[in-house]
Parts: sequence; C-alpha cells; structure tokens
Amino acid sequence: MCVGSAVGLRRPRLGLSCKEGAADAQDRWGQAGVDGVGPMTLLRPTHIREVHSFGRLRDGPEAELQGIIAKALPDLIDSSGSRVWAGSSLPIGAGLPDLLAATYRPQVEMIAALSSQHLAIIAYLRSVSKAKLDTIADRVAAPVSRVSTCVECLLEIQVIRRIGNSFRLYDEWRDVLPEVVAIEVKVSDWRRGVQQAARNLLFANKSFLALPLRVAKRVKQDEFAGAVGLGLIGIDDLGALHVVRRPRKSSPKVWSYYYGVAQAVAASTRGT
Repeated sequence: MCVGSAVGLRRPRLGLSCKEGAADAQDRWGQAGVDGVGPMTLLRPTHIREVHSFGRLRDGPEAELQGIIAKALPDLIDSSGSRVWAGSSLPIGAGLPDLLAATYRPQVEMIAALSSQHLAIIAYLRSVSKAKLDTIADRVAAPVSRVSTCVECLLEIQVIRRIGNSFRLYDEWRDVLPEVVAIEVKVSDWRRGVQQAARNLLFANKSFLALPLRVAKRVKQDEFAGAVGLGLIGIDDLGALHVVRRPRKSSPKVWSYYYGVAQAVAASTRGT
C-alpha cells in the first residue's frame, strides 16, 4: 500500500490497511445521515463549527479583517444544506490562501490517510474520462507495479472503478468538494492581492479579494480582476461586509491541488 499524507496533516488511525481504513471511514460517515454595494447577512454559525488553521496568523490589520470575514464564510458559499468546512493558511502548491471554505461529501473521509501517489492517480483520472494502468503510470511518473498497488487500494475503497482494462473515477468523486471558495485579505498592495486571488482559481470554483471598502470600490474598475472573475468584498469602518462584486464560478484547473484541499478537509473533519 502507498502510505503517507500528501499535505503533511495529522493522519488519524494510521497503521490500518487500505481496506480497514475504508471500513473505519465508512463506519463514521455512514451513520450521518448582483453586482453592487450592499451589506451582507452575517454569520450562520451552525454551518461552520470552526476554521481549521494550518499556519500561524500574524497580528495586524489583515488578521482583524480575516477574523471578520471568517464569521461570514457561510454566506460566501452555496452550501444548499451540505456540510461546510473552513480553513486558513493551507499550503497549496506555491500559494497560501488566507481563507478557504468548501462544501464536501461525507465520503471524503476515505482519502484522509492516502499518499501523494494515490492523490496523483485520483487527480489524473479526474482530468480524463478513463485510462489504462500503463497510461496512468506514465502520467503520474511512477512504476507500474507501484501504481497497480495504489489502484487496487482505490478500487477497494470505491474511489475508482474498473471498466474493461481501464479505470475511471466514480462520479461522486469527480466533485467530492462540490464548491471551493478562496479568499485573499489585503489592507494594502491590492495589485498583489489580485494576483494571489487569481492564482487561487487553480483549485477553487470561486475566488474573492477582501479589502477595506473604499479600496474595494476602486479595485472594481481593474480590468484584470474583472476578466478572471474575481469577487470583491469590502469591509467598512464599522466592520460590516459588502459584496462589491460577486465572483464568476469556474472549474478548478489543477486537480492535484483540488484533491489536496479535499485531503485537508478529510483529515480535519474525520470522526466529527
């Protein structure tokens, strides 16, 4: 079995075989049953229990704004009754988004303790309809024997299925996180914030840049931010949030990053 966590998180109950780990997760989740400026509705606290921190938040005005926005995360994501996870400072590729919110399917727990090799296979199969074993091995740059072991594990926990001599992701795993929203928070250097928020679209469906309200109104005129579909949040002097521009929804572009977020969700919600 390929063992290890792709995002360096604490892995619950390591030492289980792939099949045992799947059964453990199954036991746990199987029991669960317009542009413009205007004030947002704040805080539906029953939807998000906590914001999982993956890095130390530096003191300062940005930390204060981030705290305000964290309380409003349920209003920034289309939960539609789904479970919602929130995190801060999660390393994703070369990026470190200030805040993330994601809706997730309960079976995401199944990938909590999988290795980076497993995730690479899942990510590749998300980018194609189906693929043969040797093609998968070639695309993830790993020996066929090792990929074969990981594929057998993914078959056991029903992340993928066999179609003839090819393999395909189960449909529910193609969007195991139905929506991912990323938020960058800035009090100055908004141009850098625009670049960071745009980069978050590599793995997120929607990306916001949050700024003091007076700055957010100016940034609304920025052509690049509008062209890539960034949402803008303004925080006024009283701490109220305003949606200056709503984001355009898109599909993630780097699936390895997307499933890295999924594993972070899995590891921090497992057993809750």
